[in-house]
Amino acid sequence: MTLTRKWLRVLRGYLRMLWVRVTGMGLLAVVTVGSSQIIEGLLPQEVQNRISMESADRLLNIIASAMLAVTIFSLTVMVSTYQATASQFTPRIHQLIREDAITQNTL
Repeated sequence: MTLTRKWLRVLRGYLRMLWVRVTGMGLLAVVTVGSSQIIEGLLPQEVQNRISMESADRLLNIIASAMLAVTIFSLTVMVSTYQATASQFTPRIHQLIREDAITQNTL
């Protein structure tokens, strides 16, 4: 096996871990907030005045509340699945469920 294939395999293994995805999404959020300050200065004043701060804040609060509810529901389903698989199936199945990309993206 070449060195490049080995590194790709190791990288793929890390990308399957939940904490790596969460950290990546958190870093993406920080970069987005930082770049929004730069982009705001590039927008024409007409566009900036069209959207009020209060309406944007209210919209972000609604989205955050909905995302919190979905995350709590998904986490509950995930924990229930882990408990069921831990007692009924082999450790390999438990690992596959833990590395499920769809569940990780939902969280």
